[in-house]
Amino acid sequence: MSGGTTKESAVWEYRSQYSLSLLDIDRLIDFVRKIVESWGEKVRIHLRAEEQSVQVPKAQMIRPAIERTGSFGSLSYIAVSVLHSFLITADFRVGELRVACKNEKLLHEFGNKWEECFKTGSIAKDLLSIAVPLEGSRFLFACLAENGSLNESPGGKTRLDNVFLVPCLKELGMTHISTRFADFLKGIPNPDGGWGPSPGMSSRALSTASVVLILVGSGQKEQAKRAVDFLLSNRLPDGSWASDANSQILTTAISALALCQYGVKDDILRSSVLFAKNQLRQRSEGIENDSLALGALRIMKIDIQDLITQIRNRLPESIEAITDTDSKITAVVSLVNLLLDMGVKTSDLRIQHAIDFLINSRNSDGGWPVKRSNQSLLYPTILAMLFFNRLGYFR
Repeated sequence: MSGGTTKESAVWEYRSQYSLSLLDIDRLIDFVRKIVESWGEKVRIHLRAEEQSVQVPKAQMIRPAIERTGSFGSLSYIAVSVLHSFLITADFRVGELRVACKNEKLLHEFGNKWEECFKTGSIAKDLLSIAVPLEGSRFLFACLAENGSLNESPGGKTRLDNVFLVPCLKELGMTHISTRFADFLKGIPNPDGGWGPSPGMSSRALSTASVVLILVGSGQKEQAKRAVDFLLSNRLPDGSWASDANSQILTTAISALALCQYGVKDDILRSSVLFAKNQLRQRSEGIENDSLALGALRIMKIDIQDLITQIRNRLPESIEAITDTDSKITAVVSLVNLLLDMGVKTSDLRIQHAIDFLINSRNSDGGWPVKRSNQSLLYPTILAMLFFNRLGYFR
């Protein structure tokens, strides 16, 4: 057993190392079934959903009981107990399974059983459309501070050079977040009208363009005028914007998109679009940046079919090549988005493999890290949720 154990007031406690999601409901039911097999009719099963408390006669009736309460999304916890012996709580509000009992040997037995069920059981894919939006939105709202800043993680710092996806929260039904963030951002521009990678830092094109997209997307176009002037005055003769070598294509594509969304005429943007397209044909900034740059051009209604054909030849032959334990979640999402752009069906094994990878990479707070077992962050979480929305899991 590898979860944490402690002893308090003659009661031994175990907390699973595995985060608990609605997607684990079938694993949990199998765990409860094994407990009932060992303890018989003494076992009491109780669940709570919103204001309803329900006694469940046997493990196989847990799913039907939840459905009768109205929705899996309202499930708070499931408790399994034998009087004076043990209490097992599956708390879906915090994503944790806890065991409390007076017998250390029994505690280890329960812990080992749960970990076996977790490792060998299957996720409840039929609940993806509930779990991903519900648990993901909890994380995103936790990143929204009282002053309206949108932090990388709950209680963390605000980063502005990767928030260009925030306007897309409208697609996920979370317009409130982007509107609050826009209200915060319009109060902290630099004297030159731009924004830096973090509040107070020197203005940069990518972070300024990201803020323009947020302001325009929140209906505050008038607040973006000085930022647009900053972008136009800092554009290079070839239509690009200064950036490091590994993000100049992305910076140019996002900056052009921001100006387009603001209402700058196409003929002014032509050189920037041509720069981004030509560079994408000639070189790659990595799967992630290439995918995002293509997405920006697509929103601008630019023909990118020839680029997709060109980029196809750069992709790894199998998705397994980038879905090992050390893989970047953002790279995996970007790759499958490119595959979908190329017309690959959602039933394709590569897409299904990516879905499994993303589900197993998610943290207990409902967010995604850049890499497995790391802290959940705003950017990879929005990127992953947009992917699941693209597959239809938010409908």
